[in-house]
This record gives sequence, structure tokens and C-alpha cells, in this order.
Amino acid sequence: MASNEDYHRFLSHYSPLIEELADSGWSKEEACHRIATLFPEESPNMIRRAVFSRRWTFNTRTENILNNVMMSAAVWYSVAVTHDMEPDPQYAAAYLDPIILEDIPRIFAKANVSPEAISLILGKCGAALKALSENPYIRLDEASYDDFFDNVPEEARNIVDEVSSWPPHRQIIEDRLGDGSWSIALMRVGVCPPDLEDYGISVSASSVTDRDFRNALAEFLSYCIRYDRKPTVLVYGNWSISRNPLGRVPLLGTVRSKYGSWYNGLKNGRRLINDALKISSLSTVPARETQDSAGTSVSRSRSVDLKTLYENGIGIVHSPSERHNQLPCSTPWERMTNSLRGTLRELPWGQSIRLYYLSEISEEQDTTIPRLFILRSPSGYICELITENTVFYRGTSYDAAVLEEHGWASMSEDLFSWGQTFTEVESATYEIMYALRWALNYTQPELFYFEDQEPPGEVSTP
Repeated sequence: MASNEDYHRFLSHYSPLIEELADSGWSKEEACHRIATLFPEESPNMIRRAVFSRRWTFNTRTENILNNVMMSAAVWYSVAVTHDMEPDPQYAAAYLDPIILEDIPRIFAKANVSPEAISLILGKCGAALKALSENPYIRLDEASYDDFFDNVPEEARNIVDEVSSWPPHRQIIEDRLGDGSWSIALMRVGVCPPDLEDYGISVSASSVTDRDFRNALAEFLSYCIRYDRKPTVLVYGNWSISRNPLGRVPLLGTVRSKYGSWYNGLKNGRRLINDALKISSLSTVPARETQDSAGTSVSRSRSVDLKTLYENGIGIVHSPSERHNQLPCSTPWERMTNSLRGTLRELPWGQSIRLYYLSEISEEQDTTIPRLFILRSPSGYICELITENTVFYRGTSYDAAVLEEHGWASMSEDLFSWGQTFTEVESATYEIMYALRWALNYTQPELFYFEDQEPPGEVSTP
């Protein structure tokens, strides 16, 4: 046992950190976990003694057993039970998303679930996910889940915490995972809904190509970068459902069907993206046969057929022609157009940039929200228009109908952002400028500036 002298020495060294953890809003358990993880040389007992000493006021919240991970696990578990599947702990060990495998045992342990029961439940989740990867059309209707809920297997009975119990009632899953829809909840966790045909969507492996998934994953990873999210299985499941229209990108069940698991899909998708970036960066590789000094055709083994690249979905982006470079810039809109075109042309592969707009109100409030986010990816230029607070910033609203007419898709339920992907500089430039001017109703193009530029000095009213 540590002496009081050791304890006081520990406090003198770690008190500032513990105080900072408390001020940051972490609970006592979370604070202990963070200190023990980052400072493994310290005694766990000493850490707990200090954190639980009542010297500091920590967040008193407890982790609810019905977070999204646990509700998803309930759906997978019910699939295995409903279809009489034997546990498959090997699949669970090899392919469960790290977040899933970390959260479920930890939350169950807090609810005093035995290690044997945890292993059995996770094994059945693994069996369900493996079966869904082999047959993505395995279904789970409302009546089947209700019957499962009324006859929960012994290992999952009486699992409760201070707030709720697990597995949850179907209505809870519908409300929290499906926005009131059982089918949407199932698609978010990669399970086939009973009315899939009504959505006009396929979840078979043959319904999506490597190229389709690569392009969708590039867009998904840009979303994760923008919103600081990890590319986990449940984040993808939620993101794929929120695309407009539904089915524009492969559903989670489709990805699992094609690649065997989300983990394999993510690994393969990243490899496809890297391969496409490597091919697209070969700017010195000839696009067709060349001739030697004697005029004889010489076939290069590394030559690239541009038509083949197009057919395979590689985002080859053309540089603007000399005709466009020589256009006169007599108006602020023309100058803005040329500035955007040049930025798109020079944006490196895999890099992104943001466009800002300075207004009187935003300057007074000392807040500036990006109006446009651009990522150059294998599928082309992934562009996202930010419409959040446009009324506050300019006293006028944007025209959603014009955005939809020009191919922009809503990227959030609250219509705060609209996305579109372009493979050519000219089409991207035209559509972005059209949207900014005629859909988002900006009136002063001279107030736009990219993040690597100095913002304009003075703001004048139109």
C-alpha cells in the first residue's frame, strides 16, 4: 500500500492535471481512465484515491447503457437469436469495429454482466454480422423483434443500469436510431429492412463496384475530416442514410456484403483511393504512343489511356484553356471567378481549402463561418456549400430549389450544407459561382477570400 508521503507526492505532481480534467467536464471514471492510459507508470489505486478524494467537482453524468453502439448491438443480437444462429466469437474477434468491441464489454461490465455472458452476446453479434455479409437480405421485421424482446435469452436478462435496461424496446430503437422509422434504423446498422423494395435500393454485393465505393468513401472521409469524426461503422451507417437522395451512396449492408465486413471495406477502400491518387499524379506519363527522333512510334509500358481512366471513375481534372485564362476581368464577379478557377487548378491532390465571406455583421461579431469547403479527391472536386446562418449574415435566405435544380444535394437534415462532386475545373467553377450568386444570393464578390488569403479590409454596404 502506498504511504501518505507517496500520495502527497502524487497530488503535488498531478493536482493541476486532475483539476483540468474536472474543468473539462469528464466524469471521475473517465478521468481515472485517461490518467492511467497516459501515465501507465502510476498506480491505478493511487489515481482512483486522488480523483475520488472530493477535492474536485467532476461531472456526475453516467454512461447510459442505451447509446447508439448498444442499440446497434441489440439489433445484431436479435438477428442471431431470431434466426437461431450459433455464436461466432472468431468472427467477432477478427472483424468487429474497434469501437464496438471496446464499448460493449465496458458498458456491460458497469452493469455487472458476467464475462461469460458478455462473450456469448458478442459471439452472437459476430454470428449475425457474418451471416449478413454472406446474405445481406436477411430481414428483421417489427414482429420478430417484439417476440425477441418478450423472450430474451437467459444471458441477456436483467441487464440494467441506473437509468435503463438492455436490450431496449423497439420503440426506443425506432426513435433514436431511425427518426421514428424501424426500416431507417435497420439500414443505419446494416440490417435489411422488411420493406427494402419500397425504397428501390439493392444491398447485394453486385449492386456496387469498387469504383462506386471508392468514390463514396472519399466523400465520407472528407465528411469525417470536416466534422472531426472517426470513420467507424456506425458513423458510416448514419452518413449513408443521410445522403440525399437515399441510395446515392452504398448502404452499410451493401459494403458488408461486398467486402465481408466494414473493417475490410474501409481497408480496401483506402487502398483504392491511394491507387487512384498514384495513377492520377503521373503527370509526366504519356497518354498515348510517342515517336522517336526518326518518327517511329514507340510504345511506352507506363502509358496511360485517358479514356480508360474516365471509364474507371478516376477524377482527371482538366486545366482551364488559354481562352479562359485570357478573359478580361472587368467586374468583381469575373475576378472572383478567375480566382476560384485558379485555386481549383492549383489545389493539390488530397488537400482541401475553405472559402470565407466577410460581412458587416460577421465582422462586428468577430465570427466568420466558411461558406465553401473543397476537397480534391480521386472522384474529383468534392464541394460543400455551407448555408448555416445565411439569414443572420446577409439578411436574405438562400434558394433551395435552385440548388437542387443544379445538382446540389442536401448533406444534413437541417439543410445547413449542400454537396456536389465535379470532375472538371470549368464545371466546378461555373456551378459554384452560380450557386453563390443566384442560389445563396451573395451581392459582394469582392468580400470572398480563401483561408490562405488576407481578408478584405473594409466592408461597404451594397
